[in-house]
Amino acid sequence: MTNTPESTPEKEVAIVEVSPETKALVEKEMSDESDDVKERAMELIEAIKKKAMTETKEAGDFTVKAYLSAVQNAKEALEKSGEFATERKAALDKSIDVIEKEASENWEKLTEELDELGDRLAGVADAAWKLLTKPLFAANQDDDDAKS
Repeated sequence: MTNTPESTPEKEVAIVEVSPETKALVEKEMSDESDDVKERAMELIEAIKKKAMTETKEAGDFTVKAYLSAVQNAKEALEKSGEFATERKAALDKSIDVIEKEASENWEKLTEELDELGDRLAGVADAAWKLLTKPLFAANQDDDDAKS
C-alpha cells in the first residue's frame, strides 16, 4: 500500500487564538510535555473557555428573559388585582348605598309607627283620665240611663 495524497489523512487544523494566561498556565503545568501536546492543550482550554463563556451568556440571556417575563407576569397580576379591587369597591359602594337606603326607609317606618303608638297611648291615657276623673254623680246617672 502506497501513501498517496488521497489516502493520507489530513490533519485537522483548528485556528484558535490562545490567550497569554492560557499559554502561561500550560507552560507552567505541562513543562515536560512536547510542544504539540502543549498546543493541543492550549486549544482545548481555549475551546472550553469559549464554550463556557457562550453558555454563560446564553444562561444570562435566559435569566434576563425569565426575569422580564416574571416582571411582566407580576405587572399583569397587579393590574388584574387592581381591576378586581376596583370592581369590588364599586360593588361595595353599591351595597353600602342599598344598606343606607334600607336603613333610612326602616327608620322612617319606625318613627311613623312610634308616632302612631304615641297617638294611641295618648288616646288611651285621655280616655283613662276621663274615666278616672268623671264625677261620681255623672257615673251613677250613666248607670241609671243604661238600666232604663
